[in-house]
Amino acid sequence: RDLVGDAYTYFQNDNLDSAKCLIDLAIRDSVASKDGQTWYFRGFIYKKIYIVNEKQNAQSPARMIAFESFKHSLKIDTSVSGIGETKKNLKYLASTFFNSAKSNLDSAISHQDSVYCKMALENYSFYKECCVLININSSNDLEFLKALASVYSHLFDKTKSIQFFNNAKDIYSNILKIDPNDILTNYNL
Repeated sequence: RDLVGDAYTYFQNDNLDSAKCLIDLAIRDSVASKDGQTWYFRGFIYKKIYIVNEKQNAQSPARMIAFESFKHSLKIDTSVSGIGETKKNLKYLASTFFNSAKSNLDSAISHQDSVYCKMALENYSFYKECCVLININSSNDLEFLKALASVYSHLFDKTKSIQFFNNAKDIYSNILKIDPNDILTNYNL
């Protein structure tokens, strides 16, 4: 039985649950699991599941499976077209990770909960990993760090927790290691 072909047929008919079940069986197959296209298609199915069912979930399990599948496909697929398509999908996922990181920071302020800061750091880390995989410069580091430090400062103002104060201070200090002339960061520190 052609598990990948059957998964593709289900995918074309928008039967994502069946496509997911079959592609997950295919990656356990000794032959199919060595084919980059199998992993690419698994990433593609899970990306669609993310878009349809989990787009509002900043910690989407389907997005993570898509990400890991595309990463694995890049490792074993040596075809130019396969690598190009995989990188296009990783670029899309990178943008979703970055947007989730920003959304997490907004949630940290609105809920006054630092757990969202941890989620933001995690999503930003996945964004950076995607950028490395697709060979693009992630020039958002300073922007993200400034936003994170600002959130910790805000949380400190609201809670007076010394941990939030120290987190903000450490991040501002790290920013100044990158750009010692940043006026706003110097002021905030």
